[in-house]
Amino acid sequence: MPKTAKPPADSAAILAAGYHTTPLGSFWSQWTAQGLFRIEWNAPQQVAMGGIDPQAEKRLEERVAHFDTVLNAYFAGQFDALNTVEIDPVGWTPFYREVYRACRAIPAGQTLSYGALAERAGRPAAARAVGQAMATNRVMWIIPCHRVVASSGRLHHYGGPGGVTMKRWLLDHERAKVQP
Repeated sequence: MPKTAKPPADSAAILAAGYHTTPLGSFWSQWTAQGLFRIEWNAPQQVAMGGIDPQAEKRLEERVAHFDTVLNAYFAGQFDALNTVEIDPVGWTPFYREVYRACRAIPAGQTLSYGALAERAGRPAAARAVGQAMATNRVMWIIPCHRVVASSGRLHHYGGPGGVTMKRWLLDHERAKVQP
């Protein structure tokens, strides 16, 4: 059963947290009533269960279980499974929403420069702001910021453990499984 956790200052109330193990390590997911709020590599602060109605608790448990299924599918090469995860966009500006929407549309195994992503988000001169949006992406993989690279094609920063090494692993994994 998911545990409840304290809400971060920049969010709606976190109602559940799930622990997940992947080929890249273990992490926690945090959930609000609207969907996935954050992926954290360190355990979130835990508090006692309670305070939500049983129907809402059941829905949260289903979302956490679905997320495990999605992760297994992703690592088995079914990359579109990521698109089935509901995300809570609380705290995002309209610009970030557009950047994240455009980022989710980048096909698995392909990359796009920060500038090209800025164009797809409707702000062609905002490559640096896109970089900031990628740097603050709290739901990596679901919003696949590992698919965003420098204009030279160079892999540039990654917030997950291992940094660029993880970014390279994710891209290599996707490219190996994607049919030409």
